[in-house]
Amino acid sequence: MKIFLNITAEVEKYDEKLKQCFLKFNENPFADFVILPNFLEKSQVFWYSNVLCGMIKGALESIGIIVEA
Repeated sequence: MKIFLNITAEVEKYDEKLKQCFLKFNENPFADFVILPNFLEKSQVFWYSNVLCGMIKGALESIGIIVEA
């Protein structure tokens, strides 16, 4: 994560049996560069942070790891 997004992630709830875990980001690199229209600022309708899920999923699937994000 540090190389591609310049952020670090914490691994939580790792389950070796099911081979799954959660990644927790303490910072959001997009928060500094995104300006939302006034009607979306306090709304949960538009989540620009979902871009991170797509980036992580694409990167891991490109090396053969099946991901649900």
